[in-house]
Amino acid sequence: MKNKIISLLLVFSLTLLGLGMLATTSTLAEEIDEEITFWWWGGQESPGLEDYLEEVVANFEAENPGVRINQSLQPTDDLIPAFEAAAEARSGPDIATLWYGVYQQEHIWAGHIEPLNPYISEEEMDLWLDKDLSEFEDQVWASPLYGYGNIMVYNKQLLAEAGLDPDNPPVTWEEFLDASARLQDENIDS
Repeated sequence: MKNKIISLLLVFSLTLLGLGMLATTSTLAEEIDEEITFWWWGGQESPGLEDYLEEVVANFEAENPGVRINQSLQPTDDLIPAFEAAAEARSGPDIATLWYGVYQQEHIWAGHIEPLNPYISEEEMDLWLDKDLSEFEDQVWASPLYGYGNIMVYNKQLLAEAGLDPDNPPVTWEEFLDASARLQDENIDS
């Protein structure tokens, strides 16, 4: 029964990603009466995410009778300490969002989270952005909830003053560091 619930949790996780992966859970869901607790973070930086998740949860519950999702938006300052305390007490949520890196890695080492490989095909996971950020010891430990991009803007006039081509800005990290050093050498810091 626990494996069935874990499978449903993972299917729900993929649904949150908007991958349309509802699989064939309706038969399983009709056999159970289960509440799934989902802690998430991101409403503060992703406008519309809360409304989107409410819609996805409602659709999932409608398609999976017997499964109720209790979702809880976690404030930024509370997310990590709350998850750590709940994980240590073995009373944490069924699904939670964590940041990549050390926050996730500590919970892998402590045995608080399970790898997704037994539940999700490699072909499906290959579609995920930044999957490599959640890989450890040949296992994938998390899936992205949402993505965002960082942009860089630059001042063409300042690049020209430093003797750089303003119409061909840096595109690699090495070029960026070289351009930064050149700007500093010319005492251009605005």
